Amino acid sequence: MSHQERNNLSHLPDECWEQVFKFFDHCCYLEHPSLLSKQLLSITNNLQSSLTVSAQTRPYLSRLFTRFPNLRNLNLDLTRYTTADELDVFLHLISDSSLSLQSLNISHVTSIPVNGFRDLGKKIKTLKSLGCIDISSLQNVNDVLILIAGSFPFIEELHINCVAEGLISEFSIETLSLALPKLRKINFSGNCFFKNASLFHLCKNCEFLEQVMFHRCNLVTQPGIISAIKERPNLTLLSVVNNEPQQRIGSDLIASLVNLKSLTCLDLSSWIISDELLFSIANACIPLTKLVLVRCLGYSYAGLSLLLSKCQLVQHLDLESAEFLEDEHISNLSAFLGNLIFINLSSCTKLTNLSIFVLTRNCPLLSGIRMMSASLGDDGIVYSLKDFVVNSRMKSLDLSYNSWLWDGSIKVFASICPNLEVLYLDSFKGTPNSILEVLKRCPKIRDLSLADCSRVELLFGMMNFHCPNLEVLKLSRTNIDDESLFMISKRCHKLLHLDLESCSKITTKGVIQVVKSCKQLRKIKLTSCKGVFACKVLSRPSLKIFG
Repeated sequence: MSHQERNNLSHLPDECWEQVFKFFDHCCYLEHPSLLSKQLLSITNNLQSSLTVSAQTRPYLSRLFTRFPNLRNLNLDLTRYTTADELDVFLHLISDSSLSLQSLNISHVTSIPVNGFRDLGKKIKTLKSLGCIDISSLQNVNDVLILIAGSFPFIEELHINCVAEGLISEFSIETLSLALPKLRKINFSGNCFFKNASLFHLCKNCEFLEQVMFHRCNLVTQPGIISAIKERPNLTLLSVVNNEPQQRIGSDLIASLVNLKSLTCLDLSSWIISDELLFSIANACIPLTKLVLVRCLGYSYAGLSLLLSKCQLVQHLDLESAEFLEDEHISNLSAFLGNLIFINLSSCTKLTNLSIFVLTRNCPLLSGIRMMSASLGDDGIVYSLKDFVVNSRMKSLDLSYNSWLWDGSIKVFASICPNLEVLYLDSFKGTPNSILEVLKRCPKIRDLSLADCSRVELLFGMMNFHCPNLEVLKLSRTNIDDESLFMISKRCHKLLHLDLESCSKITTKGVIQVVKSCKQLRKIKLTSCKGVFACKVLSRPSLKIFG
């Protein structure tokens, strides 16, 4: 490019550059053009809409808010060691910013400071989604609920995904439900003290409520679910994951479920269901696009077949642990799955390679298959590419923990899915040469998991090992050493996330080499790495050690 051409490009208006940068898949890619000029730095800063903040980022928070003035989504991914006073400082800094936040998630804390939360509610009036996520023990949950009710009247999505220390009072839930008239989505998963009455108040008082999720809520029973559905028959999403021991869904709840005429997503994981339930849903012509039956018992191929034949809009199908399924069943069902985008057939122990071949051939929109712990493996048949249909849409394959999976099979899968971006081969027993061959055939792979793989350390020593688009690499419980890390640092410069959990042969020296060479690295997992001193690895604030 000539000097004149470069000069012309530099005078493009900001709006043009913004449109160009919006095609980038990940915000990290904006770092490179931002180094070229102040103009591009200003544009890329304005395009940043989401930010994850860790405890170690706190000293830089005010500067980050100034640098990224158009942040809309903020995730405070903290640790259980973060004190209430420290979180209070975070919340006050957010409140004092000029951000028009729409979404705020707070993770891994044990209490929410009242003053900081109240100040946030007074000053941030644009918030539509609020979450307390993955919290193992929330000490002041009722205070938090009352505070949310008084501080965030415009909330549309609320996630309290935690284990509360003590009973969630009916008063706090009723107060919350009356104070949030625009609430559309609730997730109270993990609250073992969440009761039928709480669910009832939310469904009765929140007239726009469309999506309800409550997983492992011990005190919510079938009569409670029935009464909630009666109050809110326009639900589009119902996700009710049962606790152990599994319970059977009764006829009264079946009768209620078929009244959800607008339901597009149904998750009944870990319940004992029946063909009667599946027949009833099929005959009610419910417009399901997502069906999740993980670890469900009591139903058969007959019920599943009728349901899918009547509900041919299904895009996401999760049948994990449906042990009755055979390859012939998958072949027959695939005729009804023309809209399928993702399927999970993990722990369906009778399924073999043939199921993958059938799905990739008969489901033209399919982009993801998860088939862990099935019966994939070499069947002794020599295949030619003319035996298959190449599926250019397939982006993700999870084939982990298939004991008989070997070299020939994964080479065939790579040949029929050349545009793979995500590949999980945990516990693969084949040779590093076959993995190298897969990487050659699928050059777009950006997320690769080789956890528990034997001899994987040999892969990184091969001269032809090259994975230019790799962003996520999971190597937990492998025999890689510092030499392997050195090769990774030389050939995987785009790495964002590296998982080295329980890699006993690596040392601090090898990890530091990766951190220095992989400038975009944001997360590294070093749990149970006895030869690594984590404090010596933290050379930049943007890097988070997790585990």
